[in-house]
Amino acid sequence: MLIHSGDPRAFFEPVTPDNERYAELSLHPGWSFHGVTPQGESWPSWDALLEQHERRVARHPQTRFLGAHFGNCAEDPDRVAAMLRRYPNYFIDTAARVPEFGRHPAARMRAFFVEFADRVLFGSDLSAGPTGMTLGSGDGRPHGPGDARVFYDAQFRYFESNDPELPSPTPIQGNWRVHGVGLPRPVLEKLYWRNAARLFSVPFADFSPYGASVSAPVPGK
Repeated sequence: MLIHSGDPRAFFEPVTPDNERYAELSLHPGWSFHGVTPQGESWPSWDALLEQHERRVARHPQTRFLGAHFGNCAEDPDRVAAMLRRYPNYFIDTAARVPEFGRHPAARMRAFFVEFADRVLFGSDLSAGPTGMTLGSGDGRPHGPGDARVFYDAQFRYFESNDPELPSPTPIQGNWRVHGVGLPRPVLEKLYWRNAARLFSVPFADFSPYGASVSAPVPGK
């Protein structure tokens, strides 16, 4: 089960120029969860949603959950790590959150990806429609192949290089710098495709860019 609970912490804060996601929320005002709902009820807090998310995972140990957007908590990798250690049925993806977890020290995030090498899947948050692609949350215009190349290359550089002060893959989601983690090749292979092949029971021969000819075991079987 792919599950998305909550959104960036900034979406629960006042939409003012002081909000670090002000540009994104100005373009997508419906994404703000500050104040009250259109029905006049208070939005749940960021912490309340994450607590509900964890209780759901805990209640269903036989269900494999994929926590979208870095487990819905890219601002707090320690919280995500605690869930991964506590629940062997829990996995996460990286979709649209490199700008957030990429701000943490490279050594800290490298250790995270190495420790949980079997539990993290690469994700892009890419969508496609009649007018073109949308990469991440979008910036108000349709994206084309050239945009996609920049978008993916920025993420690959984060995972594969040790370069500091890299530009954000999606500046509208926070135009700050990220710090490359230089993951080892075996960890990269798991991140990019091996973990997805196992989790979704996709034969390696159909998924691998290297033409492997054996099927992957399904976790827990």
